[in-house]
Amino acid sequence: MPVDPGTTTPIFNGMLVANGLIGPGTTKLAAGLAAGLFQYVSTAITVSSIDVGTLGVGVGNGIGVILLPSVILGALSPMMAGNGVLGAMAPSMANAIANGLSACLALAAMSTNNPGVGIGAGKLQLFPTGAGGVTFVAAFKEAGLGGVMVSALGQAVGTALDAVIVSALGVIAIVGPASPLPGAGVGVGKIS
Repeated sequence: MPVDPGTTTPIFNGMLVANGLIGPGTTKLAAGLAAGLFQYVSTAITVSSIDVGTLGVGVGNGIGVILLPSVILGALSPMMAGNGVLGAMAPSMANAIANGLSACLALAAMSTNNPGVGIGAGKLQLFPTGAGGVTFVAAFKEAGLGGVMVSALGQAVGTALDAVIVSALGVIAIVGPASPLPGAGVGVGKIS
């Protein structure tokens, strides 16, 4: 499944409600998080894989980027505090966002081009471009969120993802022409 806003908005909305964040802004925040994540995986990270298998040129596909909620929460909580997103509901909000990001990334579809490996497997590698904060701030504003905390929360979410995305795990299955010789290489691709 793709990580598009139509798929992920209900997930974020459910996580926010499950953590007691109920109100008129809940749907907007869920929409902003979904749009932010979609833009983040589309433009704010570089997707590659470290490949092994048989010599050749293959195409890789995979489903599921594994990034545990506890890893995200460990970066998100201090980022929220550092950006002034504090209060009685801040821990619940951080928990909801971390769980939502983790659940949505688990649905991600990956595709790569793999020169050097015809048939084999690749280990997913994600590298941030540093635009996570800007990406989420823009998505929150597009979703209709307003107020002084929109930029602070967007910056916290994007910066936290930038900090932990390199630890994400994923496997790419590479299919192409078979060869009796071993091959290795680096694949380049995208997440949708």
